[in-house]
Amino acid sequence: MATVAMQKVFIAGFRREAEDFLRMLQGLAIFHPAEPGDHEILSPPDEASPVDSPDRDRLHSVEEAVFFMKSYLPKKGLIARLKEGPRELKSEEFFPLVTGERCAALLADAERLHSEITGLMERHREITGRLEELEPLKGIGLPIDKLPVISHALFTAAWVSMTKLAALLAEPLLEIEVLDYAGKRVLVIAAVHRDDADTLQKAIVKYRFEEIDLRGLKDSPDKLFLTFQEQLGQVDHERAEVEAEAAQLAYSEEELLLLLEYLMGLENRRDLLDKWIVTPHAFIMAGWIKKSDREVLDEAQEKFETLAVEYIDAPQEEEPPVVLSNPSAARPFELITRLYSFPKYGTVDPSAVTGIFFAFFFGLCLTDAGYGLILVMLALYGIKKFHGGRDLLWILFWGGIATIGAGLATGGIFGDLFRSSNPYLAIGFLGTFRDSLLVFDPMTEPMSFFRLVLLVGLVHVVTGLVIGTWRAVREGRLLDALADHASWLVIILSLVGILFASDMCIQMALVTSAAPPLPGALITPAAYSAGVMAGVVFLFGGRDESSLFFRFFIGFLKLVVLSGIFSYLGDILSYIRLMALGMVTAGIGMAINTIAFMLADVPVVGFILTGLILILGHSFNMAINLLGGFVHTLRLQYVEFFSKFFIGGGTAFNPLAYSNRYVKII
Repeated sequence: MATVAMQKVFIAGFRREAEDFLRMLQGLAIFHPAEPGDHEILSPPDEASPVDSPDRDRLHSVEEAVFFMKSYLPKKGLIARLKEGPRELKSEEFFPLVTGERCAALLADAERLHSEITGLMERHREITGRLEELEPLKGIGLPIDKLPVISHALFTAAWVSMTKLAALLAEPLLEIEVLDYAGKRVLVIAAVHRDDADTLQKAIVKYRFEEIDLRGLKDSPDKLFLTFQEQLGQVDHERAEVEAEAAQLAYSEEELLLLLEYLMGLENRRDLLDKWIVTPHAFIMAGWIKKSDREVLDEAQEKFETLAVEYIDAPQEEEPPVVLSNPSAARPFELITRLYSFPKYGTVDPSAVTGIFFAFFFGLCLTDAGYGLILVMLALYGIKKFHGGRDLLWILFWGGIATIGAGLATGGIFGDLFRSSNPYLAIGFLGTFRDSLLVFDPMTEPMSFFRLVLLVGLVHVVTGLVIGTWRAVREGRLLDALADHASWLVIILSLVGILFASDMCIQMALVTSAAPPLPGALITPAAYSAGVMAGVVFLFGGRDESSLFFRFFIGFLKLVVLSGIFSYLGDILSYIRLMALGMVTAGIGMAINTIAFMLADVPVVGFILTGLILILGHSFNMAINLLGGFVHTLRLQYVEFFSKFFIGGGTAFNPLAYSNRYVKII
């Protein structure tokens, strides 16, 4: 349950071997770069990098080119995208390809086509804008610049409000020609004698002319309109030809992805390069590896003449990166831990234990074997077909297995579809199978469900306290183990012992028997044990306080309120949500079956309606309770379980590696 042991390492060598070594190190993905720290003995890096430096401008260009080429490929559906994964190439195949002429030529072609299409699109917008301006004027056959045929005439074209048109037409000294109507506006040409120029200016202000810029129109609007239409057609034709070439080039997009993967790999080196110590002839770098990878690094070192590797003990204050390591079945549940926080190095990794409780709680929330079977099949299909999200799919798979078990134990198979009494679907062997595995029916025996969830809640909380005690003892913090964990473990178990050794458990319907399951003689020693440990919490719960008053005051609060007895009581009672969600799933399933088979007697379409309601209703019930079960189960892990022992704040192990986003380099 602990995190993987890490080793601090220094690597030094001659600059001439740096590029080859770094490429090998990136392929191995075992080295997490770190600051040299107190061991820095050389000058900071000089301007000349000992290895290929990532060219961010080129990376940006390739990203744009790939995005451009993808836009001309057929759109893929969600399922197809999920199935996609990186292609695999051996390193001896990959590097010659990305450094060859083919990728460079593809990039040049993509940039050229992108530039041409961008220019044509801009030209299309310009011409379209001119056509929109000329649309109202296209009835004018006289060139605009020839309109003032005589030197003493002035004119302007403008949009005017329809409500002002009548007054404008009545203006003396102005000649008004109406050209077009558009909604509440009208397009006019206003002409005036040069000696009356002030009249035109006053009209422009008075009637709020929205003048049209006609400068540069050296021909009549109708001819210009036709000319621009021809130009627009030519631009569209050229664009179609270029886009056809781009669509053809797009099928080579996978080859350009090789170059993108290579440049992204160089980009991944940038942080490492910033931490190198470099002289004109040598380099040194510091980092972390897993102790189990020492042999791998030693084998890599032997392939280089000048390379030296030194393993050192890191200072106490230096926090190594964190690697989670669990059995293969529990590995997907590391996702739950990572979503919360990486545990601090050297502390407990709860992923394996969390996986057991998570799957069990998830099954209690759904409690339907039919839903569990569907979930298992969907998860297996996704694991087989999809490239990403496998951790989540495995979590759903194990949750589905637990749901099948919980459903068979509670008689839930698509609600009560195969119930024993008056079944909706009378399939003899299935009904017999259901009855043989039925432990209790939550709809008729809700208290059995209530007792079960309280029991698993108690086990969950106690497990958290046991882990917390073990962690503190392992770290040598014996007082913390006693005052913060073991004391509460004893208090809770003692109170539970008192409860089940007295008549209170019968009065609270926590047992079905007529007598308490535990002997009454247990009450006194349990009460003494709880009292002693309560005193420990009171005396040492606030041990970090310097003031004696506040030390006891905080101890009292921790005994009663702050992670105290009421807090633990609330934690255990919060597991009742598992019962609530399980009964909601069963109840909605029963309602769906009732409604569906009420319509079975409808003539002609009865069976069709019944089938539709069963399919749609149970699909909805499964989906909504799948989401609710996942969220509430997650909450129980984070709030009720992790709070008992988990210490977060760790830094994830992030080794120098290829991204493997588009190409997996072997």
